[in-house]
Amino acid sequence: MKRYTSKKGFSLVELIVVIAIMAILAAIIVPVTLNKIDDADRASVLTEIDAVYSNLLTTYGAQTSTNVYTTVNDLCDAAGVEVQVDSVSGNYGYIVAASSTQVTVHLTYKGEIITEEDKIFSKSFAAHGITPTE
Repeated sequence: MKRYTSKKGFSLVELIVVIAIMAILAAIIVPVTLNKIDDADRASVLTEIDAVYSNLLTTYGAQTSTNVYTTVNDLCDAAGVEVQVDSVSGNYGYIVAASSTQVTVHLTYKGEIITEEDKIFSKSFAAHGITPTE
């Protein structure tokens, strides 16, 4: 009489091959996913920078003869934009810098203004009608 033995489960070699394939796939997928998350954070902050810039332009354009902004800080206050405050979303953020006649919004990475040539981004708004106060 023949005796049939049933083979249950996987051999050790089969399990090692499957684990190796999964490790290779994970090594490929994880860095790509992390880059996409970083790109999404950056794009989100760039959208916020555009909103701040548009808000400054709109506020500046809405000046009337009775409501004239005499300093850049007055303009920023009227637009609801905080100067020199780093607004961070993930690793990226933006900081609004104001001189006597100009407002610049810089992209930041982990609290530092980006200075790398390929990643520099800033929007500048020259408030020509604004005169510095003495």
